[in-house]
Amino acid sequence: MEPDPISNPETSLDPTGDDDAHRTTMNDFDPTDISEDQIRDQLVAYLDGELDADEAQRVEERLAGDEAFRGELQRLAVAWDCLDQLPQQTVDETFTQTTVEMVALAAEQDVARQTAALPGHRRTRRLAIGGLLAASVLVGFLGSQIIWPNQNKQIERDLPVISNL
Repeated sequence: MEPDPISNPETSLDPTGDDDAHRTTMNDFDPTDISEDQIRDQLVAYLDGELDADEAQRVEERLAGDEAFRGELQRLAVAWDCLDQLPQQTVDETFTQTTVEMVALAAEQDVARQTAALPGHRRTRRLAIGGLLAASVLVGFLGSQIIWPNQNKQIERDLPVISNL
């Protein structure tokens, strides 16, 4: 996980990954060094109450001195308030049961599909093994013909001479 300059004022993000070479103190901290996504993530965590006391204090210090930071927090707070105004959906007890049944049915269908495909895979594997075995026998036979010459060929060549004797 990358260090976050807002929650960790001792370091700043370095795109090269060489954080030790670019250590800064809070006095040298440039808020423009971090991305908008990182700022938004930090503010969302602040709004959700997910920050520890030190991180929350650093965010509050920055909020006190950075108008753009405050503006982003206000925009996010408005969105949070809108979310709170949405009607809450309730689900009955059958929702979980139905969901589990759907997952079980999908798993059962996957198993059935794989089981149905198994004989075809076995047949293909057997044919491949048989083909490889036949090719091995053929290569072995041809190799033996090259390595060990047929002695009958010599007799066939000498047959005219033998028949004249």
